[in-house]
Amino acid sequence: MTAVGAEEPGMPAEEPLDGRTFWPAFVIGAVLIGWGVRTLLERDVALFDFGLWFLGALALHDVVLAPFVFLVGAVVGRLVPGPVRGAVQAGLILSGLLLLFAVPGLFTDGADPRDPSLLPNDYVVSVLVLLGLIAVCTAVGVTRGLRRSRA
Repeated sequence: MTAVGAEEPGMPAEEPLDGRTFWPAFVIGAVLIGWGVRTLLERDVALFDFGLWFLGALALHDVVLAPFVFLVGAVVGRLVPGPVRGAVQAGLILSGLLLLFAVPGLFTDGADPRDPSLLPNDYVVSVLVLLGLIAVCTAVGVTRGLRRSRA
């Protein structure tokens, strides 16, 4: 047993919660939540339907998305060597975010005669181009990491 504040060998030191970062982040978060609630109440939104959607999104995040991200992170942490791990993680994070935001465009045809500007582009091609760009940038990062580790 160790005294309070003493570090165990091999364990990282815990940093206390810093008020200089906590309070500004708290205020910004509270303002954003307030703005979201105000916007929700000002618009003609069925609150019950929104509540169901919101709870479903939370459940989907906690049951599917978060465990998947944790699993991928653990696999990358074990299989990818240290010098290139950051580039691989960045590529996977950017690819995941792109796909997450592209889902509505990928699974909606966008053909609405009342609003021709609604999803006017070919989103499959756009997403593939962006995924290719992310892959190229990731490959450059991996190459640089490998060169540094050999030097």
